[in-house]
Amino acid sequence: AAGNDDFNYGYKRLLDLKDIVDFPILSANVRNKETNERLLTPYILKEVDGVTLGIFGLTTPETHYKTNPKNVEGLIFTDPVKEAREMVRTLKAKGVDMIIAVTHLGVDESSTDTSIKVAKGAPAIDLIVDGHRHTTMVNGNQIGEDTLIVSAGEHTKNLGVVDLTFDSNKQLISKKAKLISKEEAKNIKADAEMESLINGIEEKQVEIKSEQVGQSNIRLEGEREQVRTRETNLGNLIADAL
Repeated sequence: AAGNDDFNYGYKRLLDLKDIVDFPILSANVRNKETNERLLTPYILKEVDGVTLGIFGLTTPETHYKTNPKNVEGLIFTDPVKEAREMVRTLKAKGVDMIIAVTHLGVDESSTDTSIKVAKGAPAIDLIVDGHRHTTMVNGNQIGEDTLIVSAGEHTKNLGVVDLTFDSNKQLISKKAKLISKEEAKNIKADAEMESLINGIEEKQVEIKSEQVGQSNIRLEGEREQVRTRETNLGNLIADAL
């Protein structure tokens, strides 16, 4: 699902990237202000072992002010609940066996449009894979009888896993969520191709990362829990420089 930071280089750059990557970038609620046409693919159908999954995306309306407004000029971010209801109707009409929403909305009370609000407003969604607010849900959060919301936290600290069980009639009878922590993952053998790719990138960065650009005689406070909650000397330095 496209999130607010995916618009940081302008929505036209996002459209360029959409054509480069080998996976779909989804959102049902980002529209052209004049034509009302959707900017991105709203949903996909994916068949796994004979089971048809309908997967759609939602983007936080906070994108209007969580990126430079010029980056999204000419776009509107419509009501996620309203768009979710339309997606549910569309996917049901296509006969899917399960509906999954991939959302960049969050579940934090500081947001107006959340995945919890979507789950309550469009209860036929079976699973919501949520992002944006970096919430860690160890076993997910069940909303009503239908919807399980899952979120794996932030910065690859966890890998989220959802196990789905269907009966012989393709009816979803069980969904269980869990997290694999970074500590647990250390015991998993690395993929040789991916490890080689990462090592190559790191080698290319050695020269530029070793260049000294300045010196400070005092510790500059830049940890996330500091700069996101109070004034710091590093924050002041950056603000003065700007």
